[in-house]
Amino acid sequence: MKKFVLAFLILTIISFGQDYTKWQNYFSYNQVNAITGTTGEFWAATEGGAFYYNAAENKFTTMSIVEGLSSNNLNTITKDGSGNIWFGTENGIINIYEPKSKTIKKIFDIYNSDKPEKGINQIVVNDSTAYIATDFGISLVNTNTRNFGDTYRKFGNFSAEIKTYHILIENGKLYVATESGVAILNDNSPNPSAPEAWTSYSVNGKPVFKLIKYNSELIACTDDGLYKFNGSDWNSFQLAGTEVKDMTVVNNSLRILTAKKLYKYDTSLSEISLNLKSSKISLNKFLFENESSFLICSDSGVVKNGNIENVIVPNGPLKNSFLDIDIDTDGNLFVGTGISGKGSGVFHLDKTIWKNYNLSNSSNLVSIDIHKVYCAPDGKAYFMSWGNGFSILENNEMTKYTSGNTNLAGIAADQDFVVVSDIEHDSNDDAWILTYLSHNRKDISVRRKNGEWHHYQLSSAVTSLPVETKEIEIDRHNTKWFIAKNKLCFFNNNGNFTDTSDDIWGVYTSTLSSKVVNCIEVDDRGDLWVGTTSGLYILSQTNKLASASIKEVLVEAAYRKNISAIEVDALNQKWVVTDQGLVLLSQDGSKGIEAFSTENSPLPSNEIQSLTFENKTGLLYIATNEGLLSYKTTAVEPEKQFSNLFVYPNPFVIGQGTENIVTIDGLIKDTEIKILSVSGELVREFQTPGGRIATWDGKDENGEYVGSGVYIVVAYDKDGSNVETTKIAVLRK
Repeated sequence: MKKFVLAFLILTIISFGQDYTKWQNYFSYNQVNAITGTTGEFWAATEGGAFYYNAAENKFTTMSIVEGLSSNNLNTITKDGSGNIWFGTENGIINIYEPKSKTIKKIFDIYNSDKPEKGINQIVVNDSTAYIATDFGISLVNTNTRNFGDTYRKFGNFSAEIKTYHILIENGKLYVATESGVAILNDNSPNPSAPEAWTSYSVNGKPVFKLIKYNSELIACTDDGLYKFNGSDWNSFQLAGTEVKDMTVVNNSLRILTAKKLYKYDTSLSEISLNLKSSKISLNKFLFENESSFLICSDSGVVKNGNIENVIVPNGPLKNSFLDIDIDTDGNLFVGTGISGKGSGVFHLDKTIWKNYNLSNSSNLVSIDIHKVYCAPDGKAYFMSWGNGFSILENNEMTKYTSGNTNLAGIAADQDFVVVSDIEHDSNDDAWILTYLSHNRKDISVRRKNGEWHHYQLSSAVTSLPVETKEIEIDRHNTKWFIAKNKLCFFNNNGNFTDTSDDIWGVYTSTLSSKVVNCIEVDDRGDLWVGTTSGLYILSQTNKLASASIKEVLVEAAYRKNISAIEVDALNQKWVVTDQGLVLLSQDGSKGIEAFSTENSPLPSNEIQSLTFENKTGLLYIATNEGLLSYKTTAVEPEKQFSNLFVYPNPFVIGQGTENIVTIDGLIKDTEIKILSVSGELVREFQTPGGRIATWDGKDENGEYVGSGVYIVVAYDKDGSNVETTKIAVLRK
């Protein structure tokens, strides 16, 4: 049998403290998969990254892909003899955090192997060897050199490259829990890589998730209870028919954990009372320090001593479920979390505190399945459900709107099943509601700010049948642009809500005839941007409706892709979502400025589901299928008038190893900048991007770095009627 050895060690060092200041994560750490440490000080591996908790200081430290981890999805965690923390990921990368140097070292051997399944399920450190339980066997790593040794991929009669869940090392003997049962290394086997070195046992045909020794007997943990080994066979022992999540020995008795309960076994089985309150909480692993002090991993954080009132988890959203996001005029973020029973209501980020609106605390929330959120200019927040209408949050009061109190039309099979596709306010603060597959084709409705309702049947120019609709955008002429049957459609009621004779309907078919329209967005100039499966299009002169020409944006070929979302920032630049990640385009869309993906940024996934931009701070919020982040841009809404310029860093150090960028903050729209010497000589002159922030690279007009000294920064508008100055000290190394 050919021995499989993982070769070519690839070790990357990432500083835990390196500059990721432009990125911030908002990951959920609630789903805890494993812990290591003590009840007073521990590390937890979660689906949102890792966190460290110190009970004496009541202090959390979080670690995620933003801080340098290879992935947020961590399956397992352990500590080696030097105090380093080892994390195993679902994609096979080993991350090692060294607290002394505050660096993360990554080992890519498993990830780079040719194995189709590469998940790391457990890491056990024994002396200077780390035993890695993977989806294809066991790999050995030297904890000092980080070099790989052997990989055991076949155990006795089990099939090759079997999934292994747990490794038990007891008195020098090696036991392995696998998806097919238990494998035991034979005594004095010279070559553990050989299949014949192992004896394999089926445990009633069940996968085995953990093994322990109790009273010198081997116990197996399965989804059908516990089994005991008599030396040749496995027999049902306790909790038959119950999925057991974890087990351990405490003071000569067993502790056994299921998804909902904790048990103790010595001569008989008894249940240990837990104060969990909610039956929805799910338990999975535990850490016992002694009889009365223990931690349980759950999908709601780490539960100390079985009391949900004593849950330990960093502040954050309940789940990494961010289907749709929007931000209100005060900078508060709202999140729609899912459909088809997978939603968790609405997450709300108020500056730094997360709140969850659900059916238990918000009776007028129409459903926990909120698939879209919209924050209106008047301060209202709209929460759209998949089948139950929508709710409005205003001044901390929620009101719900369904087929019963709105006459919104549901689908043909169930006319009370109202799917709200999108909502948008017009210039009069009237709310236009787009519904989906309405049985009477009245897919566009308006709730006026005076409370009146009007419903409009789609014109035959659009369709004569119920249609799938999504996204509505309203331009400065109050034309409603929307997507129906993957086509770009429009509607304008000409300001008359009761007389439909002058209503205008239409579909753009010429340029977009063979394109699937995914998304639309109106920019600050009033142009309509259209994202399709094969590129980006722009429609100017929207007041001409059907006669307006729509043109393909001649963007660089690298960005001419399937476009699923468009967001406009404070400088009217376009943030565009493609299958490969996120792209920032110039105002006219012709130039790519920045591009972010999992390859060059902390994005946990290239599957971006929603974007929203906060003009006052320049924060772009990015919702992916694996978590939420924000990116700090320089596209900040300009000041209305100069007050004080803030220039930083000051002093500005130019030299090797420095960033060599100065930020000039406090600008008005379309400011121009002059950099002068103290004697008044012009050093540099440039036009700002147009917002509140501009940057200077420390160079003069000839492209050379300036010398040490004090320089004057002069900011002024185009006609020179508004001027503001400040000083900056430059140190040239």
